[in-house]
Parts: sequence; C-alpha cells; structure tokens
Amino acid sequence: MPAESTTSVSGGNNIPSVSLETLLSLIHYYTLAESETLKLQQRLQLLRQEYVKLQTRLAEVERDHSALAAMANGNLLLIK
Repeated sequence: MPAESTTSVSGGNNIPSVSLETLLSLIHYYTLAESETLKLQQRLQLLRQEYVKLQTRLAEVERDHSALAAMANGNLLLIK
C-alpha cells in the first residue's frame, strides 16, 4: 500500500490523502456491512414475530392448564 500523504487545508488542518484503491475498499466494506445489517434486522424481526406467537401460545396453555386444574380440584372435592 502506498504511503499516504497529508494535504493542508485552510485553517491548518491536515487531511490525509487516500488512494482510490483504499476508498473503493472502504466503500465495498461499508456496502457489505450495510447488507449484513439489513439481513440481521430482517432476522431479528422474524424472531420477534416468533416470540410473540410463542408468548400467545404460552398464555393459552396456561389458561387451559388453570381450567383443567380447577376442574380436577373440584372433582377431588366431590370424591371426599
């Protein structure tokens, strides 16, 4: 990789000059990172939807369990 030089800008700030190859590499890396971010966001959305479905199903099962337990408890009281 060629050595980077600096360019002085008004105000005394030194900005490194970067080769075109380096800039293209950074753009490529940024594009890949952006693509991966989008994929991860989509996967996270699917996981959230699945979580909501599972929470809903859990609430149904708990409700059914409570009803069955109450019925069984009532039947036990009748037997005694």
